[in-house]
Amino acid sequence: MWLVIPEVNCSVAPHFTPRLGYSTTNPLEYAHSQSYSPRVRQPLSDILELGFLCGLALCLTSCRGASASQNQSTPTVPVSVAKAYQSDIPIQVRVPAAITPFITVNVKSEVSGVLRRTLVHEGETVRIGDRLFEIEPAPFEAALREAKAQLERDTAQKRQAEATLERDIAAAENADKQAKRYDLLASDGVVSKEQQEQFRTAARVADQSTAVDRAALDVATGATRIDQAAIDRAQVDLDHCTIRSSLDGVAGYLAVQQGNFVRADADTGLITLNEVSPVFVSFGVPDRYLQQVRLGIETSPLSLAVFVPGERQPIAQGLVREVDNTVDISTGAIRLRAVVPNHDHRLWPGQFVDAVLKLATDHKTVLIPKAAVELGEHGSYVFTVRKDFTVDQRAVRTGAETGDRVEILEGIEPGEEVVTDGQLRLRPGTKVRPEPDLPASQGGGD
Repeated sequence: MWLVIPEVNCSVAPHFTPRLGYSTTNPLEYAHSQSYSPRVRQPLSDILELGFLCGLALCLTSCRGASASQNQSTPTVPVSVAKAYQSDIPIQVRVPAAITPFITVNVKSEVSGVLRRTLVHEGETVRIGDRLFEIEPAPFEAALREAKAQLERDTAQKRQAEATLERDIAAAENADKQAKRYDLLASDGVVSKEQQEQFRTAARVADQSTAVDRAALDVATGATRIDQAAIDRAQVDLDHCTIRSSLDGVAGYLAVQQGNFVRADADTGLITLNEVSPVFVSFGVPDRYLQQVRLGIETSPLSLAVFVPGERQPIAQGLVREVDNTVDISTGAIRLRAVVPNHDHRLWPGQFVDAVLKLATDHKTVLIPKAAVELGEHGSYVFTVRKDFTVDQRAVRTGAETGDRVEILEGIEPGEEVVTDGQLRLRPGTKVRPEPDLPASQGGGD
């Protein structure tokens, strides 16, 4: 269709002046009143059609411009990526645990008396043999002197009994000789039977005196032994006046102050000492791990890592030494106890920690960084990077965690690349530019 634009000034001034003899002031009416060629018979409809086409052209141009602008406003997103890989990881169970002393000693006095001196301070580290307390020794020193004096007296009596015995033995030997001599004389008829009998009787009396002297000597010897035992006991009591540490450990709070009278049979001790190197780590694991625990104990000691809550690295390692003989029916857990070295005293009795118990080793497990795993409405997922550098959102099933890695049970194959930082700006199909060491300000999934 040909469109001929009439020579009409559409932007006519408000004060349009028609030709002479024409009464209207409307320029369109004026145009109709003129004599034109047949090619311009419908100027008004042609103008409207022209306006519609111009508007349509402008609309299409605007849409194409908006589409181009939108394409230019979607840049490639920089992300950090890591490859999934296979590795052997330990099968572990993480449970809360408590630190308990390796040895606890409630220090008590073995003698009764006044607490003369306190030589230990609360919270102080002590060694075996260190002096802790002193009980007033004067009464025990006096008892020791008395026992020694008694021994000296009984020793003198013993010596006297020995001398008497020696004398009576000599007399008995002489009486026996006389009795034998008179027996020979009586057989020859030299002496009478009465004289013979007198010497026999004297010999028997001498033998009885010797027996009595031996008994007296035994009594004196026994008395000296009793005295020596009394001395030993008094010496022990005197030694117990100085109370010493029986272990290497840390002192607790003082229960009795200096100057108080303490009893040997008191229920309350003077102070508590805890051995804290090594320490016990006590914890419980669910009974579903019982068979694995028993198998591990039978083959080799189970290893244990101790974590302070909030820290990612273990502060100590140990071995399980004790397994309870029953499952706690109230918790459904079996109690275990591990021995953990504690030379730097980072673990303290009563402290709560996390214990990670290694039960076995899982071979050829797919691992990815934990930072790659996102939690969505339908569970865990990751963004994988395709060969054309676009991303795909992949649902995954995770397993055990080890350090900053997580086991992938389903959804990822070894060698696939996953996004570890920058996930907030991603959608399926987004073009990405893998960049190592992406600053955290550029996005992240955590």
